[in-house]
Amino acid sequence: MFMHPAGGRARPTEWRPADHVTPNVEVDRLVRADHRGADARATPRASETRSAGKGDATRTAPSVKRGAVLGRCLPGSRFRECRGGEALHTGSVGHERFDQYDFRRLRTPEHRGACDGAVWEALRRIDRSDARQPLTLQSAVRQMSVEAKRGGLAAADMFDRVIDLQASPATLALRRHTQAPVVYSDPHGERGERVDGMLGAARGHLRNSGDLAVLRVGLTVRGSNEGRTGHTLAIQRQQHDRYTIFDPNNGAFVYPTWRAADHALRGYLDDAFGEAGRIVVPDSLEFFSASRSPSQGASAQAVEAVVAPADAWADASQPGPSSQSHSSAATLRAYADTADASNHLSDDGLSAAAGQRRVMAGMCSGLVVRAMENVARGRAPDLLSAVEDIRVQLGNAASRQSTIRDIAELQEQNQYAVVAEITDRLRHAGATGIRSGAALVDDLRRQFATAYYRDHAVRGSRNDFAEIGLTFRSVDSDDPNASESDDAQGHSIVVQRLRPSADFERDGYAVYDPGVGVFRYADFARMSSALRSLFDNGYPESGGIERADTTWFADSRREHQVLPVLPMPSTSRESPAADMRLGSVERMLDIGGSPAMTPPHATLPPPPDVNTGPTSLAGSGHDELKRSPERPPAERRPYALFRPSTLSPEVLMARGGFDMEQTKLRDVDLDLHDADLAARPAVTDSAGYLATFRNERVALGRLQAHAQNGFVYFVAPTPNMIDVGATLGSHARDLQSGEIAAMGRIDYEQIRGWRAVTGGIAGEFIKNPKYRWDVYDRTGTAGAQPQLARMPITGDAWHTAPHRSFVSTGENGAAVFHCDPNVEHAAFYDNAWQKVRNLQMRQAMGVDYRGPLTIQAYGGDASRTHVFIDGYGQVAADTAYSRYARHAGNRSSFAIGDDGRFHLANDHGAVLRVGNDGYVYLGRIPEDPASLNGVFAYDGRHLVHREDDKYLTVGKTAFTPFVTRWDAGWRSDWRLERPDGQRAAPPSTNLHTFDARAAGSRQQLFRFEEDPDTALPETATHFVTRVPVNRFYGDFADYASHMTAGDARDVARWLDSQNAAWLFRDGYYAVPDRTGGLQVRTVGGSTVQRISGTSAAGKDDGAGGPSRRLPDRAGRAYRISDDAWQRVQEGEARREFLRTALRGVYFMK
Repeated sequence: MFMHPAGGRARPTEWRPADHVTPNVEVDRLVRADHRGADARATPRASETRSAGKGDATRTAPSVKRGAVLGRCLPGSRFRECRGGEALHTGSVGHERFDQYDFRRLRTPEHRGACDGAVWEALRRIDRSDARQPLTLQSAVRQMSVEAKRGGLAAADMFDRVIDLQASPATLALRRHTQAPVVYSDPHGERGERVDGMLGAARGHLRNSGDLAVLRVGLTVRGSNEGRTGHTLAIQRQQHDRYTIFDPNNGAFVYPTWRAADHALRGYLDDAFGEAGRIVVPDSLEFFSASRSPSQGASAQAVEAVVAPADAWADASQPGPSSQSHSSAATLRAYADTADASNHLSDDGLSAAAGQRRVMAGMCSGLVVRAMENVARGRAPDLLSAVEDIRVQLGNAASRQSTIRDIAELQEQNQYAVVAEITDRLRHAGATGIRSGAALVDDLRRQFATAYYRDHAVRGSRNDFAEIGLTFRSVDSDDPNASESDDAQGHSIVVQRLRPSADFERDGYAVYDPGVGVFRYADFARMSSALRSLFDNGYPESGGIERADTTWFADSRREHQVLPVLPMPSTSRESPAADMRLGSVERMLDIGGSPAMTPPHATLPPPPDVNTGPTSLAGSGHDELKRSPERPPAERRPYALFRPSTLSPEVLMARGGFDMEQTKLRDVDLDLHDADLAARPAVTDSAGYLATFRNERVALGRLQAHAQNGFVYFVAPTPNMIDVGATLGSHARDLQSGEIAAMGRIDYEQIRGWRAVTGGIAGEFIKNPKYRWDVYDRTGTAGAQPQLARMPITGDAWHTAPHRSFVSTGENGAAVFHCDPNVEHAAFYDNAWQKVRNLQMRQAMGVDYRGPLTIQAYGGDASRTHVFIDGYGQVAADTAYSRYARHAGNRSSFAIGDDGRFHLANDHGAVLRVGNDGYVYLGRIPEDPASLNGVFAYDGRHLVHREDDKYLTVGKTAFTPFVTRWDAGWRSDWRLERPDGQRAAPPSTNLHTFDARAAGSRQQLFRFEEDPDTALPETATHFVTRVPVNRFYGDFADYASHMTAGDARDVARWLDSQNAAWLFRDGYYAVPDRTGGLQVRTVGGSTVQRISGTSAAGKDDGAGGPSRRLPDRAGRAYRISDDAWQRVQEGEARREFLRTALRGVYFMK
């Protein structure tokens, strides 16, 4: 057996589901009568009953030699033939029947079984269940069976999920469970050894009650390696050392001991799929453990019963379906006066249907999203029907609990605003801060009258839903009429345009307010009248409506063409990348595991320049902390960014960080995210982005907007973070917020620490022991990324700098993006995390080490002679065995800084310097940034002082090391050693490596070598080293005098179409200018030449003209290092591969 990193989920090659379902077999929606009933648990056999209490050996069925029936199936079985049901039934004490063959909907588009999807659905239900009373595997299967037999919406939901999970297990997104390493069996081992090994691994890894394993088996034709297919089962350990096995072909079987489960599994592996001589061999085991919250402790019990008895609330005084217990008559009258139909089905009415008092109270956003999704998926034609369907689901005992859980999940995800993705809808920003009913109606009129154009200027999408977020005025808590509403933070209602036509004024409308119900209106005027009245008179018990904000949903299936004279393309208008989720981008590039997560480092030493963290709440982002004056500007690499959250560090660690990777590429929208945060003070995450802020007080204020208790997390900057204000420019809604939005996720290992907030007061800073300083101390934000603004293409923003660089004018003057925005987002996300992976890889390889180290003399021989600072601040070198070296006050831990100096590990400002007498002493960092005093170059043996090119040497008798003009042999031989005893390999370059270079300042070149993207102009998203329309490959200095106007014109057009800049090895790059020619700059950003795309004579003017010669520049020549050049080329190749993989006819092209 061998292990695969957690999250890999790599499968054997050519994996195909074994259960090929014949498409023409008619199966009833409900299973046969002999399998009806809510509880299909098997009755223990007499032999088992008599042997109860006699230990494992007696409780388990007698051992039977397996394998005799290989190649044939047992006749007369109660289970489907040839699927191993009888073997699994052996020794079981309980059985919940489930056979995917019974349900026609459990078939993939290729008419194959969905065993994977069924197993993942069972795990999903366990994962989403109450952590205090989690479902068992048997209970989850029972739920699935009941829902499938009953049919209706719940069954359709489940069938769709199973098929989706079968195709893409990555969409599972477990919340409470963490994955352990995957165990694979040796593909070259004997079958018996593989069976023994895998079942032994299952018993060893299923240590605690609730632990789960997914067992994948391979099926081959006997005597052949061809025809490989596969099947999947699940195993769970329960309390009292019971075990459950779920086979989607037979159901869930409960066993009293592992021995019984082991016996049944071995029989299954011998008997199942015996037709045509197939052999079943275990391939892999994937393990999952439930994360326990501190409040949960060890008392959480897995229970069998999950559906509350119908009479559980019979003694409660329940309101009827039309009760409006917390909505006033004024609110009801505002809606009802102009309505022509209503169901009056409030959240109290839905709670009554569920038989649980106020179970739907405080579920406003969850109910709104559920109703919209029912309509969007075609399960209901309108909101009236959608809410009625919710009532039916809540009233049915079989679907009640799952419906309550689903709505509760939606409420949690949308509790401060409706930010959910809705099927086939593009969510986009509306108006904020609406203060009157008339202004609200104006916004509705404007949006319903026009289509929404985001990525396409030719075709738009009609708006058919509007979510209106209402913020109530504060009320006097002593007022006896004050509301006890659970919507203290606000309230969501939704407007649906019914059967949109060319005239929105005459279309019908429906409005759903979970506090009152659904109301239908004959036309826009009647609906508008109701909302005006609501704004002016509604919700008096909550102080009335103070303001409203709107969010819109455009139906991407209903196109509205504004330029009908254009030819209609035969291909799809939607980008092939639109429906890909952020978390799937890396996996498409064959990156296994969790690509956007840095693994923990078990032996990582404390970071150099250890700081106890902030001691008080700072208002400027903690730039007051100790830092080198040579570090990059705080704009791109601040000490930390600040993120408010109510999630505890324990929960966050179990989840691996903050996550928005389930967002589809088409829904990743920075402009919308900015609108969400501007409209709703409590919102931090939406549209694929997670909010962080430069100012800690801003983060604390957003937490206080909705909770008095929580945390403010200190997050290290990473390349997937975008400066919102700089990206949106004047179109940003709150430039003072200082938001830096993280696309996709924030890794737990990039969190420096946190403050707990209690009662609105922030406590002391607590360091995160898992923080990977060796990786995330070297990362920075991406700064402004105008190509990712995602503002509507028909807006003014794309006609002004810097956004205009990414569009051009197409037919009839319509704006056209150069590149598919969905692919641009995917490329940005992949590139960002590839930078982090590169840093992680280099640390794993032991290179670019910047942590604490000791300076060992004599090449690190047995004498352990090393450099240290004694208690008087004197530099000395002596053997580690001497009393002098062992003195308690000595300091011997150093770290190499970006300036190439040895800094004390716990005092970054103190460095080793060289005096005029040649001796080394401890001093402060030189004030002159150009000073080379104390800067050493290390070649693996020698430390050469850059100021005078002398060798650091230890004396024969003197304790203080000094520099000499010559190599003194073993006395000039030094070993830099990490705390773990390994040789340290510090960075090969530092700031002073690039002194006096013509291509840029030393800071610019140093940052370029760390991350070439820091030199990108604002008009380009990436560098390329080759241009398909030009054969030249080399230094620009060799090409400058040969480039013709035609060359410049062709190159400029191609670069413009790719949003790219052409990089040359000698430190220059070319970008298109606004005239159709090229502008040549250094990587430091200085323009050195402009090459026109046309000549004065109207034809190419050839080479050799004085304007084509590269001018002389002061300073030494610069050449991009091999490492930096290779990273640029690798990024170029990855981007091209990504574009190719997602290639399709993009409508706008």
